Amino acid sequence: SSGITQSTGNEELDFFVKGNISLEKSARKKPHPWIPDQGWEDLVKFGEVCNSLGDVPGMVERDGAKWKTWAEEDDPESRPVPGGLEDKMGDFQKLCLLKCFRVDRVYRGVTNYV
Repeated sequence: SSGITQSTGNEELDFFVKGNISLEKSARKKPHPWIPDQGWEDLVKFGEVCNSLGDVPGMVERDGAKWKTWAEEDDPESRPVPGGLEDKMGDFQKLCLLKCFRVDRVYRGVTNYV
C-alpha cells in the first residue's frame, strides 16, 4: 500500500536487500533449533538496524514458542507479529523481519506490500 517511502531508512533497505553479510558469526548464540542459521544472523542484524523496536532477538529468545508458531504459519506475512511488535513496526520492517524467518514468503510479502 505505502511502498518504499522517505520513512524507509537506507539502513533498512540495505538490510532487506543484503541481510547480514558479515563473515563473522554473531556473538549471540542461536537460541532455538527451528531458526535457520542465516536467519538468526539476519535477526541479530535486524535488531541493530531497527533498534527502535527494542531487543527483537531477545524477544525471540525469551518467547520462542510464540515466534515459532508465527514463523510456521502458512502465511506469516498476513499474521500479526508476536511480542506486541505489530503496532510498533512499519510494513517494510515487517518484511525485513519476515526475511529472517521465512525467506520463502518474502516474495508474497512484497506483493502484499506494493
